[in-house]
Amino acid sequence: MDRIGGCKNQWKHGVVYTNTTNKPIMISVFTNADSTLTIDVRKNSTAPWVIVGADSARGAVPNNLIIPSNYQYRVNSYFGY
Repeated sequence: MDRIGGCKNQWKHGVVYTNTTNKPIMISVFTNADSTLTIDVRKNSTAPWVIVGADSARGAVPNNLIIPSNYQYRVNSYFGY
């Protein structure tokens, strides 16, 4: 899977993003019919990743998450079960 995302903005699989807005942000993530994903968050580059959201193709439930200011986040997708 090359990209994960919505209409306007798209996240690339495994790329680390940082919320630099100085405010919390909300992200919404869905899977497609062929993948499973996890959404990971951490406070900084030395902190461990914490899985805060997950979805499978069978559920197709949106993950709506609040990312605190200056936290890092990433979306990882996996094909198959």
